[in-house]
Amino acid sequence: MSRTQAVGSVKLYSILAGIMIATFLISLDVSIIATAIPSISTQFHATTDIGWYGATYPLTMCALQPISGKLSSLLSLRWTYLSFYSIFLLGSLICGVASSSKMFIIGRAVSGAGGSGVVSGGLSVIALITTPEQRPLFTGLVTSLYALGTVVAPIIGGALSEHTWRWCFLINLPAGAVTVVTLLLFFHPPQNIGTQVVPFLRQLDLIGCALFIPSVIMVMLALQWGGDEYSWNSATVVGLFVGFAVTMTIFICWECYMGDEAMIPIVLLWGRSTMLSLAFAFLFLGSFVIPVYYLPEWFQIVKSASPIRSGVMLLPSVCTQVFGSLVCGISAKHLRYYNPWLLVGSVFLCIANGLYTTLTASSSSASWIGYQIFQGLGCGFAVQIPLLTVQLVLKDRPRYIPVGIATVLFTQYFGSAVMQSIGGAIFQNELKKQLQVQASLDDKQIEMLLNAGTLRVREVAGQAFPDRLVNIINAYNKAITTIFYLPIAGSALAFILAGGIPWLNTRSTPKDDVDCIEEADQLQSDKSANVLGLAISGGADSMALAYLCKQWELTQRQTSNDTVSVTAFVVDHKAREESTREANMVAGWLDDMGVTTQILPLTWPSHSISAFETHARRLRFQALGQACRARNIETLLMGHHQDDNVETTLWRLCTGARGAGLAGIPAVTRIPECHGLFGVAESGSSMTLSKPANYTSYRIKTTNTNELRLTELPPTPTTQSQQKQYKISTGGISITRPLLSFPKRSLLATCKENNIPYVDDPTNFDPTLTPRNAIRSLLSEKKLPHALREESILSLMRKSNSLLRSVTENSNEVLERCEVLEFAPDTGCLIIKFPSPSKNPTPTAKNDDTLSITLRRITELISPFQENHFPLRSFEPFVSRLFPPSSSSAQVGQSGKQHSFTLGGVMFQPLRCDSPPPPSSPTTTTTPDIINYEKTYLLTRQPYMRNRLPILPISVPIYPPSSSSSSPSSFSHSPTQHSGNTETSQISISTSDWHLWDNRYWFRVTGTSIPLSSGARAGAGAGLTSLSLVVRPLQKSDLKGIRMAASKEEMRELMDRLGRDAPGLVRFTLPLLVLVGNGGNEVPVALPTMEMWLPGAEETLKSMSCNVRWEWMYKMIDREPLERMRWLKN
Repeated sequence: MSRTQAVGSVKLYSILAGIMIATFLISLDVSIIATAIPSISTQFHATTDIGWYGATYPLTMCALQPISGKLSSLLSLRWTYLSFYSIFLLGSLICGVASSSKMFIIGRAVSGAGGSGVVSGGLSVIALITTPEQRPLFTGLVTSLYALGTVVAPIIGGALSEHTWRWCFLINLPAGAVTVVTLLLFFHPPQNIGTQVVPFLRQLDLIGCALFIPSVIMVMLALQWGGDEYSWNSATVVGLFVGFAVTMTIFICWECYMGDEAMIPIVLLWGRSTMLSLAFAFLFLGSFVIPVYYLPEWFQIVKSASPIRSGVMLLPSVCTQVFGSLVCGISAKHLRYYNPWLLVGSVFLCIANGLYTTLTASSSSASWIGYQIFQGLGCGFAVQIPLLTVQLVLKDRPRYIPVGIATVLFTQYFGSAVMQSIGGAIFQNELKKQLQVQASLDDKQIEMLLNAGTLRVREVAGQAFPDRLVNIINAYNKAITTIFYLPIAGSALAFILAGGIPWLNTRSTPKDDVDCIEEADQLQSDKSANVLGLAISGGADSMALAYLCKQWELTQRQTSNDTVSVTAFVVDHKAREESTREANMVAGWLDDMGVTTQILPLTWPSHSISAFETHARRLRFQALGQACRARNIETLLMGHHQDDNVETTLWRLCTGARGAGLAGIPAVTRIPECHGLFGVAESGSSMTLSKPANYTSYRIKTTNTNELRLTELPPTPTTQSQQKQYKISTGGISITRPLLSFPKRSLLATCKENNIPYVDDPTNFDPTLTPRNAIRSLLSEKKLPHALREESILSLMRKSNSLLRSVTENSNEVLERCEVLEFAPDTGCLIIKFPSPSKNPTPTAKNDDTLSITLRRITELISPFQENHFPLRSFEPFVSRLFPPSSSSAQVGQSGKQHSFTLGGVMFQPLRCDSPPPPSSPTTTTTPDIINYEKTYLLTRQPYMRNRLPILPISVPIYPPSSSSSSPSSFSHSPTQHSGNTETSQISISTSDWHLWDNRYWFRVTGTSIPLSSGARAGAGAGLTSLSLVVRPLQKSDLKGIRMAASKEEMRELMDRLGRDAPGLVRFTLPLLVLVGNGGNEVPVALPTMEMWLPGAEETLKSMSCNVRWEWMYKMIDREPLERMRWLKN
């Protein structure tokens, strides 16, 4: 699943074996031709074509490397790989049966064309079927096998050529058949979505191919011919270099124009990690190839070894390279970073090349074997790392991984060719110089030696210059060892580049398969996620989620003491005749999987409804939420994937969203559409919020001019038991989406690989049904411009998330410059002091967004509306009023009277702030000094509109008293219960359900009958089985009625309490508990959040022979703003 399609061990090693065979055959054909050329040229009588025999194969393989990667990214990787491999085998067949030199050259070109997609395709297969931990090991094995093939090829070629040179190529056919059969049987990757011919050809970038292939052929010919067939300053070589420069410049411009559809996406690869990795690959492999190419020359000329023996003498570097790859692969998953191997590998290679410069004719076997160990280890440690780094960079764009691999391989091949050409030029010049100096040979004699070739140097020199043979050998030794200064410089520069490559954590992506579910569990660090719910629709995404969760459940049981339980919920929409049958079918699949399943049938209203999809969404989430609550499930997993994320963000972009709306679907969020359902949207539990001990107290008074004056009271030490404590509801059920980073094709592959059935709804792909379907169709068929395609939308989401995090961090800094003087959930009040103008940021678009978010976070502490109900643009006009810039400080302060205003459902009332009386005279009656800063506000719920009062009816059953039950301490006590009343412990704890009032307060109420004492007469309400209560706001008319029933002392106490805790209009936003009589008459009973019984309530309840008690919680709020504004401790 995921970005990889990890397979079982048997399949994995079978596929790996097939890829290794194919890679070995490709590498054999690079150098097996060396020992076969004499026999081939003799049979075809074509000595002039010898150069093309060796050059054609790497020429076409290098030129077609990028286009092979592009094809692998657009088409099925399985069939693309097998197609290129078949082309390679076809070329081998043509070479094996060639009847002429031209036919043989054509066969070599065909083999090279096929080979261009075999190595890169094999590495792409490994990237798909292995986990990030396995990838370094298997990639290293394949690259090491490629190196082994180039070394042993001359040995194998010499052995086969003794019988017939044709078997050097025909041997590829039976060996290659093993790879073909293996991949056909075991490799079944997800199929790429098909597309039409014209869009496919555009994505293939044929113009880019037409520019790139000739440019590479020209530079490769120039590098091969320069200094050999032609001099470096000849018109042919210069013309080839100029042609390369011109076509490559046009190619780069074209690729930039094509963007993501380019053959080599320049924009995609333009990053420090990728560019430095490519530069490292260019230099490192070139520095490695120089000794691989020239050590056999040294062995054959200086040590008089045969070609086959010289190949055997290279085995120390090959064996240690394999060992180094194993060490790197095994250790990489523990180091978590690839960079150490780049540094160590380049150092080892630099040391090896430095040691090679000390070789002489008298050097012992221990010397050149030991030197090769450094070389082999250096290559084994680092040669595959650029490939792995590019895969890591492209982890979120798996479609481009084959392109990235092909680009790295091309860079390595090209670097090898460039370094060999430069090394050849150094060798030619140094050899001529040393032969003149040490052996005193003239130009004709030198030309005779050069024409003799490597194998006959000693023979020709011994015959022509027997007295100068030792000097000639020393001259060759000096020329060869001088070449090694080139790879010393190259590997040293590679070391410097490795230091600049960013350190990317290989574990920064989710692990494959069930590990993504475990990460979803870890996201819920504040919840008990041992019981998980799954929302299963029956589609491939949700069925893959169910399978992965079940596997994770089984894994946890085997490896952990914590037992995990997974329950799947299948919604029966009851919207079609087939709905019930389909729900039962999906439930049956889940039962077969071993997943506990519950079907949730929806109940639709009897009347017709509009906006069917919106209503269905609401019913579906409410059914899921209530089912989770019934099973004590706090985390519900959903199968949304990367494609859903892209489609949603693109739809939001089309509707004008910005900011957080473009950040994509959140991975963790509260369940939607369930507002007001206790235990679902919120109130699943509660936390206690206490006012800080020894905190400064304030009092608000209304002046004669209707201004609010804030007075700071002298600090009075208080104990913890004296502090006010408020219950604040916490989150209910959370939605977690663990598959958001995985494309749908990976989920389809998981279903196919594990034989998981799923429903395929064709209506999801009909672009005429819904806007979402239309967007899906446009994305799949690549009909949108580059800026609106998947990669661009993913980039937009990443940038939006980064910007959102940055703005949130800036908002936290602004909150820290504010100060909460008082927060009272019982009255819904917040007193806040905004920062002085000198501390406010300069007005900019980004700063305005930061301040707008800050205002929204502050208002949501009090607002009766849901989170993020108001758009940010509604807060922007008030930014300059509450956060004036320092440039306007002259106008702030005593510049004029501040006015009240409403923002985000909250009323902002300016406060005139007074300083506290001196501590030495606490009873002073002098008027306190007025504080000179005016940016202090009282925040309360905005006043209610006429005829829009929130009214919550509650029917409370009246239970008989029970001696076995005691009252919970969190409930308020009825005024009929005094401290000496022994009946308090006999009241039943049975309560009503929790109800949400005004989106701010949760209430539950209980009622009990009062047992009659001996001889007492029953009240008028005796025998009642329920009470009718209403929670609504306190009104002025209520105060008039209370005044009529209350004594002067009771009324004075009530008004003093309201004046102190709920001044001005605040009191008319308080919830009032009202008893409704049979005739509809209302009797105010209590202000429940203030734990305050109203005058007359005791007589009313006594007359009805019942008690009423309640419990309340404040709505769920974000604690962080209170912590940042120093009202709560972190």
